[in-house]
Amino acid sequence: MQFDSQLSGRRYPVVISLFDQMVTFRLKELQAATKSIHEATAALKARPNARGSELLAQARNLAYTPLVGAENVKNEEFLELFRKSRRDVAVSKQLTGMEQMWSEKARANYERARQLADEARGLVK
Repeated sequence: MQFDSQLSGRRYPVVISLFDQMVTFRLKELQAATKSIHEATAALKARPNARGSELLAQARNLAYTPLVGAENVKNEEFLELFRKSRRDVAVSKQLTGMEQMWSEKARANYERARQLADEARGLVK
């Protein structure tokens, strides 16, 4: 595997912003979802259940899939937005709106993931 430091440098501001919205500011929700996923995984390992496995896969997908897709991180306009100065009111407004959307989506995904994992675990009791 080769590391592309130029590509990494271009994506760095997006990664930092996304990490903050998905992990730093939503840590409690992420931890709760992860705890439920691990508990459901253990329960399903002990007593396999097809429907429970499906629900668990959905929970993992919701909790662990990045909110920014591959197409966005290949889009130079998208990447450039994160390299612009937040002192520019229009840029700041656009970034704040995007980050708020990410934060809300992460919260909703973690809550739904926790619910699905708990439901999956409940199927094996």
